[in-house]
Amino acid sequence: MSIRLSSALSVAATLAVGAALVGACSSSTAGGTTTTGDGGGDASPSSEDASRDAAQDIDAAPGDHVGAVFAISDSETSDGGTKGRYRAGGFFARTISPDSTTITKTVGPCVLEKVGDGEQANEEAASAGALHLEGGKKAIDIAPKGDRSYAAVTGAESLWSGGETLTVRADGKDVPAFNASLKAPSKISLGVPATTNGGDLTITRSAGVTATWTGASSGVVVLYFDVATSTNAFTATCTFDVAAGTATIPGGAFADFPAGDGTFDFYVKESVVVTPPGWYVRFTASSAIVDGNGAALAGRATFK
Repeated sequence: MSIRLSSALSVAATLAVGAALVGACSSSTAGGTTTTGDGGGDASPSSEDASRDAAQDIDAAPGDHVGAVFAISDSETSDGGTKGRYRAGGFFARTISPDSTTITKTVGPCVLEKVGDGEQANEEAASAGALHLEGGKKAIDIAPKGDRSYAAVTGAESLWSGGETLTVRADGKDVPAFNASLKAPSKISLGVPATTNGGDLTITRSAGVTATWTGASSGVVVLYFDVATSTNAFTATCTFDVAAGTATIPGGAFADFPAGDGTFDFYVKESVVVTPPGWYVRFTASSAIVDGNGAALAGRATFK
């Protein structure tokens, strides 16, 4: 599971149809040396709209002409072993009317969101032409669809080892051509909190969370949590310096969270912003923080 594939926008959409928040699975498919976003391979995951992955970066951007390109390289445990997986895509849009479903506040290192009643953002999709992701273990080309959206591309292997220079190039269309580069995040291993039952996490809301990790990487550590009721969804995105090796999330970050089951996702990410004329675009690369067996730390969280 990769909760990075959830966002305030997808939560709002889920609530609008009366369902509870569910983290989106990051399915993997095998690929060749070059992969295109045309629905090849496993048609189901490849045809998924990449906007849900990119929406968090879209939400954080100023202005009304915004975009995001993302690359995720994770690992998962299967048949007693650990294997890699990746997901990449993009999203570009002109915002016509703003989102009024989300209330945002900050508590310590955490950005908290409550999603409920209101009007979702009215956005007009835009195309930046073909996207070319290079510098990892394979080159990935992602072509826009006829509606100017991008299908997410997936694969059953890791996309980088850590420390490589990743570059994205856009051929340009509605969004002018651009390129951006960053350093791929490296492996980070969690010390505490400990998970149970194959990856579940229990959180006492009033006590908050203390986490420790080992490993060196560019970027920042992100500890993400969410939970939902029938009428509202609550998220906490908490960000820390990788070099610190430790993080403290105060109990106040979970003050609005109801008791019950939600999800969590711990990862390290690096990002860079480029500004082609009239646009604000963020390129992000992220990898899951792993446990002692090398499995990605993301799954069910129980809030008490």
